[in-house]
Amino acid sequence: MEIIASLIAIFMENVRKLSIGYRSLTSFLLVSLLAFTLTTAPAAVGQIPGLPGPSSGSTLNPAVDEIRVGNMISAPVILDGYKLFRVAAFASIGTEQQDGQFPIQTRVQIIQNELKGIIENPLYGGRFRKGFDPDTLEVTVGTLNNSTVIFVADGDQLAKRQVLTVTSQDAQLYGLSVESWAARLTDILRLALMQAQIERSPQYLLDRGLISGGIILAVIIVTRILTLLQKRALTQWETLQELEPQAIAESPPTTEVELPIPQQQSEIVEANQQRYAWERRRNINTLQRWLLQWSRVIIWAGAFIGLLGLFPWTRWLHFLLLKQPIWIMLIFLGTNLAIRASSVAIDRFFKTLQETGTLTRTASKRQALRFSTFTVVLKGIATFLFTSLGIILMLNQLQIPVGPVLAGAGILGIAVSFASQSFVKDVINGCLILLEDQYAVGDIIDVGGASGLVEYMNLRVTQLRGAGGRLSTIPNGSISIVHNLTKDWSRADFTIDVSYDTDVDLALAVLKQVAELMQSDPEWQETILDPVNLLGVNRIDHSGIQIVIWIKTQPIKQWAVEREFRRRLKLAFAEHGISIGVPQRSLFLPHYPELLMLAKNNNLDRPL
Repeated sequence: MEIIASLIAIFMENVRKLSIGYRSLTSFLLVSLLAFTLTTAPAAVGQIPGLPGPSSGSTLNPAVDEIRVGNMISAPVILDGYKLFRVAAFASIGTEQQDGQFPIQTRVQIIQNELKGIIENPLYGGRFRKGFDPDTLEVTVGTLNNSTVIFVADGDQLAKRQVLTVTSQDAQLYGLSVESWAARLTDILRLALMQAQIERSPQYLLDRGLISGGIILAVIIVTRILTLLQKRALTQWETLQELEPQAIAESPPTTEVELPIPQQQSEIVEANQQRYAWERRRNINTLQRWLLQWSRVIIWAGAFIGLLGLFPWTRWLHFLLLKQPIWIMLIFLGTNLAIRASSVAIDRFFKTLQETGTLTRTASKRQALRFSTFTVVLKGIATFLFTSLGIILMLNQLQIPVGPVLAGAGILGIAVSFASQSFVKDVINGCLILLEDQYAVGDIIDVGGASGLVEYMNLRVTQLRGAGGRLSTIPNGSISIVHNLTKDWSRADFTIDVSYDTDVDLALAVLKQVAELMQSDPEWQETILDPVNLLGVNRIDHSGIQIVIWIKTQPIKQWAVEREFRRRLKLAFAEHGISIGVPQRSLFLPHYPELLMLAKNNNLDRPL
């Protein structure tokens, strides 16, 4: 009782600490673990040392009732839920009576009925009184009809009773002679009968009643705490639901030009980052609410099973529930917990990796978008692996052969892969796109049949937002060549035609001066990466003189740089009198002088 009082005191102290402040999920899990320990604590053995507990002579919770080895079958003899020993018989006798021997299950039932009759001997006053006198209890080995038999008596009111006949198969099962195994059985039966008597005494039942009350009280308190925590988590969930329209941004504004403007990329990147941040918070809240909800179920189930194990009349149900039902439930909950926890762990890992990086702001955003895509892939893989492992464990617990099931699943998988080759091709190509970083959300790409801003991508498809707001969905398997216009850096390839009679050196100097001044401008110096590369005269034709200049910029900034550069160049050309090239043509008429003379001779008002 002092131990129980100490445990309750520790439990109440944890409750008090938990009520002061809820700092982490670990706090209430410790309290839950304590309550679960109280509910699943094994019953005390009493003052009898050496009682066969969970050992080779007496095992708790036997996994299989009947075991067949070669031509021999064995079954356990159980008393108050404890397996005392096993009896054996040849397989041919295991199901029907032969040569005066009972089937093995019938024999087990007869032995168990004899033991219960001794414990519940009505001559001593009923269920809650002694069934025999422990001081005069005798468990002896005798011979009856040339067979070794074990008898039980107490020398008082309990008449000498035949409990079981020890057969050669019983001794052979344990690798002993009949006499040695019979002698060992007397010790096992004596200790088991005395323990059964103690567990039916009024004092023992009173102690177990007090323990049961403490367990129920502790479970009620823990359940109340978990309910309060769940309400808090539910309030946070409702807040997240209200923030969802802000996190999951509306579709980006449509474009009216061939390529989206940089602002549209920024909006899409920002929207994706907000969505992934919101999903991380949602996953954490979902895991918390799931843990809180199932913690209550586990605690009540553990308390119920633990209470069943405290009393000898219900202990058989305690061990029955600890077999397949409880393990199947634990496998189911463990699989769900592993899937949900892996999602949170993957989000946390990539978030930490992103925050500890030393990349530039643009590169960091791009890496964040890649990480978000990787998280979706890894979560899908983790879900598949944990689900497969859970199914295998359940099949094993149900004693269903796993090998044929896996073979059938493999054949089915091969058939599905043949039927969905295009899907497999899309997924494989999507993995390669991600691993090689060919493009990411927010990039402007050209894949031949479509071009635009990458608005969404996964392992199967890529969606591009093009001119006029057109959304193109492209299977990844059909993408063979990708032109990425905005990866790492971009470049403004600027060409201009000046008139044929322009001073070329002056035009080149003005171009270079305008570009250098723009690069030194604080508003543009971070956008323009390298010194301006003036290539010079690229072509001379009827349109004039074509001059080419390259300006290396930040990703997707080339169009903004081009627009500003054109504006400044127009003002500079006007200041220096440089004209833009205009196509010119010359018309040659070989008989024009003769026609002009004829017009003068005829006194025509106008020339031909």
